[in-house]
Amino acid sequence: MARRSYDRMYKMYDSNENNQIKEPVKVEEDSLPEVKEAEKKTNYTGKVIGGLNLNVRKEPKANAEVIDTVSDGASVVITEEVNDEWYHITSPNGYVMKRFVEI
Repeated sequence: MARRSYDRMYKMYDSNENNQIKEPVKVEEDSLPEVKEAEKKTNYTGKVIGGLNLNVRKEPKANAEVIDTVSDGASVVITEEVNDEWYHITSPNGYVMKRFVEI
């Protein structure tokens, strides 16, 4: 009895073939694409928004030292998404808050 339940669990019905039992498709793990945390978007351009100059900071922290500013409407090159709140940019090299950069 246990074997019959096991067989039913791994078989499916195809309504296009008059309910004939059809074996499920087996997919090997090696053929699946890998999704990695490190595969975030990098090296793309963003535009500064918000109506004011954007502070570029030395570290991705709100209280970190301001090392430069970027004018509203200016383009910046984003090299890394640090976390949910910060981007690392180049020219000037530093960190900016995501909410002030439009992709």
